[in-house]
Amino acid sequence: CYDAGAEGAPPQRIRWDGRARNGEQVLSAETYRWRLEVADVLGNTTVREGDLPVDVLVEPYQGGYRIQVPSITFPPNSAELRFNGDNEVAAQNQRVIERIVEILSRFPEYSIVVEGHAVNISGTEREQEQELIPLSRRRAQAVRDALIDRGVPATIVDAVGRGGAVPIVDHADEEMRWKNRRVDFILQR
Repeated sequence: CYDAGAEGAPPQRIRWDGRARNGEQVLSAETYRWRLEVADVLGNTTVREGDLPVDVLVEPYQGGYRIQVPSITFPPNSAELRFNGDNEVAAQNQRVIERIVEILSRFPEYSIVVEGHAVNISGTEREQEQELIPLSRRRAQAVRDALIDRGVPATIVDAVGRGGAVPIVDHADEEMRWKNRRVDFILQR
């Protein structure tokens, strides 16, 4: 984030640290909108806008690595992982899965646990046990199958459903709880 009140010549190169103004880190395989507005001392202003795609992020996690991806998308209450069709969701799923396969090939000595996560809107144990864990397990299995179809050895990939048990934001946060609906890839030796 560049200081909006800065004076003088702008730097030759503006680098983004991958954090929002509130300090939150970007999410894997998401696209962020950017806007740059520059005004000179004479009042001339120019504005540039664009999209900034973020690659899949691999982070250290419990002695191994983790990839968190909220942009693998399923239809509501479904474990159908769509890759075909003219819609952007299918194209995004295809791009993200292919990129994850490429990244996983760099970790041949690791096993992979695909974790499905969900949003527990009601906050009840009944929803967690009867709906979210089975659904997130089927979604994780669909992602596992997609990895195997693209060459990841079946012997090193497992799938589990976590439901809403491991949120990254409070489920009550209506604006941000979509982040809890995600797929995590846990790489372990």
